[in-house]
Amino acid sequence: MNSSGEIYGYNGSGSTTLRTQNLTYTHEGGDSRVNVSANGAISLSSGISSSESNISFVLRATDVGNEFDDLTVPLCIDTSDTIDVTEKTGTGYNYYDRCYGQGGEGDGQDPGDKYQEYFIPSNNGYYNVTGSCNGDFEDILSNHVSYDETSNTPLPSNHKFTRIDVDGQKALDVNDFTWDTGDISNAFWVRVAPHANSTPGQSGYVGSSDSNFIVSVNNVDYELVIGYEQQGNVAEPLHRKLVKRNNITTI
Repeated sequence: MNSSGEIYGYNGSGSTTLRTQNLTYTHEGGDSRVNVSANGAISLSSGISSSESNISFVLRATDVGNEFDDLTVPLCIDTSDTIDVTEKTGTGYNYYDRCYGQGGEGDGQDPGDKYQEYFIPSNNGYYNVTGSCNGDFEDILSNHVSYDETSNTPLPSNHKFTRIDVDGQKALDVNDFTWDTGDISNAFWVRVAPHANSTPGQSGYVGSSDSNFIVSVNNVDYELVIGYEQQGNVAEPLHRKLVKRNNITTI
């Protein structure tokens, strides 16, 4: 495409000195606001709102022999049921905090090893913090409540899900992911943000959208979900996802 918004395409000889630019472009379906000129200039008769989704148009290119090919062109970013949470930098909020191994060396005064993870709502990323610490604990945030796996208040079994559905369709399933030990029975999902699930399979959620673990993507609310694998006495966070908050059910 050139600076005038025209698409360039060539047919004919494979030789650059013999081939000609004789493709004709047409609008063959989809959104009627899109205009396509014969030489491939694309324009809009009116603007597209930022709240619109699932809109596109069909662009056809036809050569001198009336052979053609169609391309469906999306006009906005569509939101999927899940979005990857990748490592980034920014201001984060803690959902996992572990201190282990304190006193394991010599005189018993050796500090513990710290591992923490934080979600960054401004860019939908996460980061981790390592170092030394004092104590022996493993705090996992679920339903906006912190549970210490090393105490008498560990993460309840009905907060561990093997599958999460959105609008009746599978969004996350432990069987579809790779886990360090390869033992699927040790894997589970945790919903960090507020939700109404008191038992696996119950539908719904509660909580305001100003939660640090609920974000809006293209005007659609998503919540943070973490995939953990139980490895001995430690639950390792291995997968991080945003899940669309729309008729969520869990197993």
